Amino acid sequence: MRTDLIAVHNAEVPGGILRPGAGWTPVLRTGVDRPQAVPALVDHHAGAGRLR
Repeated sequence: MRTDLIAVHNAEVPGGILRPGAGWTPVLRTGVDRPQAVPALVDHHAGAGRLR
């Protein structure tokens, strides 16, 4: 069963109407890593002296 959370919010909080969509497009990320790859990515890129 699907629930429209925006509709539920708008029905319960009429003074704080929400609209779908963020109104912007993210530009800093060009892709999303697979969840299985995250541990290796963190091990490789995290820690002292790793910031670039």
